[in-house]
Amino acid sequence: MNKLTKWAGLFAAVCMMAMTFSLAACGGDKPNSSGSDNNGVSSSDTTGGGSSDTTSSSDTTSGSSDTNSSAESSVAIYTVDFESNGGSEVESQQVKEGGTVKRPDDPEKAEYYFSDWYADEALENVWNFAEDTVSSDTTLYAKWEAIPTDSVVVKFYWNFEGAPDNGCITQVVEKGSRITLPENIEREGFDFRGWFTEDGMEVDRLTKAETNMNVYAKWEGWFTFEAEDTQLTGLTEDIDLGLANEEGAKYGYNYSGHANGANLIKSDDQASGGKFVTGLTYRGAYLQFEIDSGEAVEDATLRLVLSVEYWDITLTSSTYKITVNGTEIDFDDISLGNGQASSPDSVLRCAWKDVYINNIDLKEGENIIRLTVNNSQKLTGSGTVNAASPSVDCIKIRSSAELTMTEYENK
Repeated sequence: MNKLTKWAGLFAAVCMMAMTFSLAACGGDKPNSSGSDNNGVSSSDTTGGGSSDTTSSSDTTSGSSDTNSSAESSVAIYTVDFESNGGSEVESQQVKEGGTVKRPDDPEKAEYYFSDWYADEALENVWNFAEDTVSSDTTLYAKWEAIPTDSVVVKFYWNFEGAPDNGCITQVVEKGSRITLPENIEREGFDFRGWFTEDGMEVDRLTKAETNMNVYAKWEGWFTFEAEDTQLTGLTEDIDLGLANEEGAKYGYNYSGHANGANLIKSDDQASGGKFVTGLTYRGAYLQFEIDSGEAVEDATLRLVLSVEYWDITLTSSTYKITVNGTEIDFDDISLGNGQASSPDSVLRCAWKDVYINNIDLKEGENIIRLTVNNSQKLTGSGTVNAASPSVDCIKIRSSAELTMTEYENK
């Protein structure tokens, strides 16, 4: 055997040994990087009606190794089954350890009405969906009550997560009689607007129950979204439009000179979040609020909180366009200022003005509310204030649906 053949054989043997060790290291049942285990079980938490859990489960105890950190970040997933006890089938849920169960739609059973879900087969301990958490595979059991002859069942749903009475009040009444409305209906931060059927019919004290009825509480609350949390940086698509610099920072101006991106944000103790956005004093400048609605809403109320720097201005539907999902919204003229001569001082010329804009419709899912400067009214004496544009504190929306906004850090 020559030297070349000998060394080739040795090299092949080493490679085979390395492959063997490599294959052995690939085994195990650890969750993959996508957050699902090897059986494809999603690790999303059902706490709060499906909201994702962004809290890190890794422990930062001193002296812990990378291996320990990885193990601690792996959260157990448990199956929650629903035994309907002769009723219609209810789908199981996968819930993280320590998470809460999302209350499913009530099952149905002929000649019976659904009472509640219980933690035990003996039906002694009601499961509290707002407070009880999962620590192992769990089965919940349905309890049923027989519907008396010539009676109907009226169910009043509180219609929000974490409501009292496990979210539902049940009444059994004589067929054709008037129903009794629940009292002391309250929800923190919301106003109660009445009881309604699924098709929108209002139910009051004169309503007679001829058949089984499901009735839902209607709530309306104010949601405030800060201008400083809209996207002011990372706007790469705006670069070619001339609305952002080469780094993607939204263009803005002081009385003289630039104030781009995060520099558009200023502080004020009287602003709702202690900050506001100003300096969008050129045609085409905009603020965009990305609002997610839990359901479609008609006739939500939109308000803006505004002030102004440098000079007094009047905004109209044509000089300052407000759009919701691309539809322009009309509003009465808005006058901002203090009646005095213009000034180069970078101070607010009037107190924050809470202005009603109009009623708007929101679709389920993402909604885009955009405020766009649509004028070229130049301030005399200033080289960079080239449009009548307000300082924006926030927008406010009164809605019957839960609303959230995509927020940006604007570094």
